Amino acid sequence: MKIKQIPEDFLVDEISSINLKKKGKFSVYKLHKKNMDLIAARKTIARRFKISPRFISHAGIKDKIAVTTQYLAVKTDRGRKGNFNLPSISLEHVGFYDKPLESGDLKGNKFTVALRDLTDEEIIKIKSRLDKIKKFGFPNYFDSQRFGEDLSTGGFVAKRLMKGDYENALRLFLASANNRAEEKNTAHKFIHKNWGKWQKCSEFLNKFERIDEEKKIIHLLEKNQKGYLTAFKLISRQKRELMVSSYQSFIWNKCVVQLLKNTLKNLREINYKAGKLFLYDELTEEQLKDLMSKEIPMIDTKTRIKDKEIKDILDKVLEKENISQQELKIKKMGNLFFKERRRDIIVFPEEISINIKEDELNKGKKAAKLTFYLPKGAYATMMLKSLT
Repeated sequence: MKIKQIPEDFLVDEISSINLKKKGKFSVYKLHKKNMDLIAARKTIARRFKISPRFISHAGIKDKIAVTTQYLAVKTDRGRKGNFNLPSISLEHVGFYDKPLESGDLKGNKFTVALRDLTDEEIIKIKSRLDKIKKFGFPNYFDSQRFGEDLSTGGFVAKRLMKGDYENALRLFLASANNRAEEKNTAHKFIHKNWGKWQKCSEFLNKFERIDEEKKIIHLLEKNQKGYLTAFKLISRQKRELMVSSYQSFIWNKCVVQLLKNTLKNLREINYKAGKLFLYDELTEEQLKDLMSKEIPMIDTKTRIKDKEIKDILDKVLEKENISQQELKIKKMGNLFFKERRRDIIVFPEEISINIKEDELNKGKKAAKLTFYLPKGAYATMMLKSLT
């Protein structure tokens, strides 16, 4: 089976909960992008509008290898004058709003996914598992795309920040070689190899045009050899927030894995960027009711859990991570912190349909066109893993 053989095989349409206005401080646009991540899209828009990316807000982050539609609010009165259409990105003005968009403005996403290179046996299995997902849902794990860091180089940046180890936090960020831009990977590899030789790094980085963040960090370290904390703050706020939320998401995933292991047998093991996850195929009515009655919050230092089983699970996960709940805070980073949030353990897709046809890209095989809706925060890729 092949997923995302071409970007058009993965379509995402954002469903917003905002009520647009005829006037407002923010122009709201519908962003259409293809094979482009949101950070690159925001930079492109910022250059065209001649503003900082911080004046561009969004409610959700979409996949890069896909064709996606979502809403952006830009602090400008340009309205329709801001419309543009390029091969991989376009903006269409749809109205105005009084404030920036935030995650609470996202209702969910509608997905249209093509599964390719299928045999008849695979189609039978997919249809069977789809029927079970309709009845039992699937674990609401955070999938690999939540974790933007290169975890193979030393783990989570946030964990270093929690310990006040700003040098190694910065080193992990600059050691990442899984960036989509090859020049950024080349720059990061050079910095990692020449750590501490800031003048040499600075001279090397001058060869590249689009790595301004790294240049600013290295230039600061040239002037202040031990200024790791100040240098780390030069990383965009959005990236720093993602580093914190990714570690919080990892802890949540580990808790759900342990809960499922405590509750169920015959789980299927799958790999993802941050380790291993476990999926079920079906549940008894009692098991489903029990799991849906449980709650595992995204925790911070002040989270209080009354359910003894969940509390025990969390304590064991944190113990294995060699941290305490009171350490879930970021020191000397101002408004960068862990935030307690609620997240359902099981998610149920809606508006599901499947259509089987001949696969025009893989001769002699079938393709399945799958459409479904997921509430905000749920990962379509996790549903696909549950299917296959």
